[in-house]
Amino acid sequence: MSIRGALPLVALLLTACANLPPPQPGVTLPDSAQRQFGFTDPARSAILSSSFVFGQPGSVAGDPAAAAEALAQLEFLTVELATDQRWIGLDPLVVPMLAQGRAEARAAFGLDPAAPPQRALDALYATAVALRAGN
Repeated sequence: MSIRGALPLVALLLTACANLPPPQPGVTLPDSAQRQFGFTDPARSAILSSSFVFGQPGSVAGDPAAAAEALAQLEFLTVELATDQRWIGLDPLVVPMLAQGRAEARAAFGLDPAAPPQRALDALYATAVALRAGN
């Protein structure tokens, strides 16, 4: 194919890329929460930690700080798995199920259902830190 023949194809590809929707804003975990289980990837760490807690709820019995962290990780994963393109191959039911779980958790713990995820996540981690400090 000559360069002249390739130009329309390149223009078409560039036009297709220009029409992509803008990425949704993500959320971030505090530094203290990003290195659990030896992972440098906060999403993998949150997946392992929260899956254990929600699979074994008795593991946080009597530890409200750990429960607050698990709820914060649920907030994080609900957004992270929906917005980060590396999770595109994930089962399409995971994100809606996480969103439903987040809504139920917010209702059960009296959190504002309309609060932005980052604000809820920050408040939950601040709660965990305060509880661990005896405050």
